[in-house]
Formats: sequence, C-alpha cells, structure tokens
Amino acid sequence: MELDLILHCSPTLANVKCANLVNTVISDETLDQYQQLFQAYGIQIKKLNQHDDKSLLYIYRPCFVLKHLQDVNIQKHLANLDYPNNLEDMLSHLQLRMKEKGFPHEIGYFLGYPFADVQGFMCNQPCIFSGYWKVYQNPDETKLLFQRYQKCIDCYLELYEKGCPLKKLLIHRKEQRV
Repeated sequence: MELDLILHCSPTLANVKCANLVNTVISDETLDQYQQLFQAYGIQIKKLNQHDDKSLLYIYRPCFVLKHLQDVNIQKHLANLDYPNNLEDMLSHLQLRMKEKGFPHEIGYFLGYPFADVQGFMCNQPCIFSGYWKVYQNPDETKLLFQRYQKCIDCYLELYEKGCPLKKLLIHRKEQRV
C-alpha cells in the first residue's frame, strides 16, 4: 500500500497537487489507520469505488481542492451536472456518477486539472500532448508542472527505498500555499 501511495500520490502528499487517485488493495482497518495519519497533515482519503479486492482511493487536500473548484467555469459545469456546493456532498455525488458512468470526465476537476484541459478532453479535441493528463492549452506551463510532479515522485521513491517511512514524507499544508 505504501509503495502505491508513493508512486501515485507523492505530489499530493508533498503539498504540490490538490489530489491524486490510487487503485490498491487495502483493508478497512488499514484505510482507517491511514485516514487518521493523513488527517494530521491536512490530507483526506475517500474510497470512491471498489471492484473485487481493489479500492479506488481519492487522496486529497480539501482546502487545495476547494480553491481549484472556485474557478467560475468549473463551478458552472459542475452545477450543470447537479453537483452540490459542499465538498463532501460533491464527492458523494461523484461516487454516484462513477456508479452510473464508470469514470466521469469531470473527475479531472477534482484532481486539479485545468478547466480547458477537461473540456478539451470531453469535446474530443486534438490534444497538444499527454502527460499526467491530456493537455489542450498552456503546454509550456503544464510541462513544467508535470516535471515538478515527476521530480516529487522520484524524490519520494528514492527516500522510501532508502528506508524513510511514509509518515516522514508527509508535508503539512500551509494555507497561503496554492
């Protein structure tokens, strides 16, 4: 489980990205332990879906996600999809949409993807390039962001492989950051 978190969620654990997804095998007891640990660092975990023995976990920093979702265009689009205004209610609605649609495109907003990139994907436009998501605008800025995410993953993985426990890799959220 910890290696999955390092490989898929380091940017969120390091306070560089608002949220990540990880699909992993985890017991309810272990999930509760991680929720308690992460909460002290301003990180939340929500199980979005379960298939067989794997759980799709949404690892997120609520303040960071809310800041991203304040984009007027994102708010309008989510309102058109009947999303409520409260983050917990939004995530419950996202769970319902996942049961109905499998993997709704608007999940990108909850992962910090720019509005233009989510819309470009939804409208099946040709993308400029692909990385952590398909990019439709601001390629130079996004390439730098992707490099930052990869550097974070590489650093966390190196430290973890040298024996550094996950708990020591967690970063407290500073409210002025974002």
